[in-house]
Amino acid sequence: MPRIAPREITESFRLERVLKSSRSAIVFRAADPTTGAAVAIKLIPPGSPATLALGQERFLATMAVLASAGGEAFPKLLDHGFTPDGSAFMVTEFVDGERLDALIGAAPARIIGLAGEIAVALGSLARAGVAHGNLTLDNVLARRRGGVEHVCLLGLGSAAFHGASVAAATPGAAAAEQRADLAALAAACCTLLRAEVSVTGPPKVTLPAVVAQRLQNPALLAAALEQALHPEAAQPPSLDEFRRAVSLALAGGPPNPAPQPPPVPAAVEPLATTVAPAATDPGEDTAPAHVVPLMPMASPELASLPQPSAPTPAIDDETTKAGPRVQLRPTVEPAAGRAAGPPPPGPAAASRSRRRRIYLAGGVAVFVMAALALAVWLARPRPAGPARVASATPVPHRPTPAPAATPAASAQAHLQRAEAAIALGDLTAAGAELDAIAPDEAAGLAPELQRRFRELRASYLAGRQRAVTRAMRDAIAAGDMAALGRAVRALPRAEEAAFPRDRDFLATIADARRALEVHAALLQAERRGAQTDVLQDASVLLGLVPRCAPAAQSRERAAAALEQEAGKLAAGGDYDRALARLGSVRESWPNRPGLAERIAAVTAERAAEQRFAEVMARVEQSERAGKPEDGLALLASLSADPRTAARVQEARARLQAQLAKLDAAPPTVRLADKEKLQYKKGTGATITVRIDDDHRVASAHLFARVEGGGEFVELPLHRGSGDLWAAEISPEFHNNHTVEFYVTASDYSGHVGQLGRRDDPLKLKRKRNWLGF
Repeated sequence: MPRIAPREITESFRLERVLKSSRSAIVFRAADPTTGAAVAIKLIPPGSPATLALGQERFLATMAVLASAGGEAFPKLLDHGFTPDGSAFMVTEFVDGERLDALIGAAPARIIGLAGEIAVALGSLARAGVAHGNLTLDNVLARRRGGVEHVCLLGLGSAAFHGASVAAATPGAAAAEQRADLAALAAACCTLLRAEVSVTGPPKVTLPAVVAQRLQNPALLAAALEQALHPEAAQPPSLDEFRRAVSLALAGGPPNPAPQPPPVPAAVEPLATTVAPAATDPGEDTAPAHVVPLMPMASPELASLPQPSAPTPAIDDETTKAGPRVQLRPTVEPAAGRAAGPPPPGPAAASRSRRRRIYLAGGVAVFVMAALALAVWLARPRPAGPARVASATPVPHRPTPAPAATPAASAQAHLQRAEAAIALGDLTAAGAELDAIAPDEAAGLAPELQRRFRELRASYLAGRQRAVTRAMRDAIAAGDMAALGRAVRALPRAEEAAFPRDRDFLATIADARRALEVHAALLQAERRGAQTDVLQDASVLLGLVPRCAPAAQSRERAAAALEQEAGKLAAGGDYDRALARLGSVRESWPNRPGLAERIAAVTAERAAEQRFAEVMARVEQSERAGKPEDGLALLASLSADPRTAARVQEARARLQAQLAKLDAAPPTVRLADKEKLQYKKGTGATITVRIDDDHRVASAHLFARVEGGGEFVELPLHRGSGDLWAAEISPEFHNNHTVEFYVTASDYSGHVGQLGRRDDPLKLKRKRNWLGF
């Protein structure tokens, strides 16, 4: 195994955010600093240290297969390797698409088409000796390339690094891993089709009736799913066999032989129109190709017309997006012995040649009908009459006019022209020709022509439905509301009611009409200047038509206007209304950049305003209670705010003046009445002092030391009842020696009163007996 030096992934890419996190892997969205392109980085933590080397080998083998044989069904691999802690990483292009679990209940044709692509992708891995090992609905995206929907498989790499993804150990292990991928694919199909799978015994798949009705062979699909899900099937299908089975279930077997036209002269070759399904949008059901023969022109008078020596070339109109592709080919081989003509002309020349033949045949038919009418008139019987001596002037004969075309012939001509228009992709002309056949005319047609009329009507409606759906989807994808409106208005309600009941079409037109309604409401809200309604309608419209640039601009303008209004309200102290404006922005645009910070700032301002109001109320109470010192302490706790600085300064000056008036003199400190500064040997002593002030004593302190000792230390001085304060002198402190002390007291104005001083302290002495002990 080649050695790869470990490196930090952040050395080459800039991580932006976590897309998905699980115990087996973490997926980041990141950016390439050199190009600015978005990439996806998958970081896979290591498993057991005993299997780390084998896991790294398998991971590198899987990455080699992904780089060489992955194809467009996998994201492009940009980088891979290992980090210093042993984790594996892989860097791929960032893929935008729709997760497969969002397609549950979609049209069976769309699901089966995507499942076929998944089977092809898994088969390419299997041929290279690699299994996916992590196939789930959220690991498959449906994305468009060139206007066509394709799958993109994600999740590769985890199974390789953690267990067994590379089918290289034994043939049995390879087969088991491929069977696991096939079973995962079959389970995904069952989920998407909403099929029921029995949980007891061998798997039994029951398709919903709405799905079975849209398949040519639903039993074949159910059997293929059951075999793929069976864990102990004797001969499980391969990925290719499974893909073919589900495709046949949708399209059925080979088409039935085309009905044979009535015999015609050898010189006239009837044309058959092979109608094959056009490239459809995802979600459209497609039927197998069928053959609808054009009516041959069997008039004997046309036998002498020159016939082409080679078959009419096929017309493959791939530029027409509204209808099916049509190929015109002869259903009767040229007569034996006819010389082979030159090589078939190109499609344009063939189309012109076919039109010339039609025009020429029409002219000849008119000429023949006129000749027949003249012959009938000339051959009519004349009644015999008696001989006349004198004959009167004969009345001039008026020739009998040519008979008008019968309703059947007229309807047949409309059918032929409608069929030709569908073949050329001109659905407008085809619809006009079909609408020209009145209901009573259609009811009077022969059974074969009625069947033909119904088939052409069904082909026209299916083509129109696909064209309308495609036009609406293209307009929604481009964010073009004008084009979306034109597409919806161009569909008459009667024609829409005649369309097949296709779930994807119904969902698309419902979204289109909803988008147009919201767009109209948005324009009205802008004219009214209702910014809240503009913001709400624009957000809803962007949810339906994400690339609608005018809606995005309207949303930005409305959000900015509401934020500006909220700022003005907050500056004026109306925080509730300001938060209401910002709340309407958050409701319609929750992830707007900077919105959360704005709301937090206004909320903090409102809380500070409320606290300021509470403090000022308590300051006023202190002033009324004659305790200005309490009010000054509350003012000191407020933070500086230019908007309230004047009120704070005014209240502080008022309280300071009140305090100066109430507290003019310093406190007085004296010993309590009958206080003796003595203590008995080995016992504690209590020093009691009386402190008075003209207002209030703020604090008092007692400092003491043993006589001749070091520095004074502060001892606790507790307030007692009234103006009494007391301090305890423990035996351990005085040690039966004289204690020197002094007391200080201060009021709220800063005045200080003292009893004794540091340089002239009072003395607490031990009491002695008459012997001096």
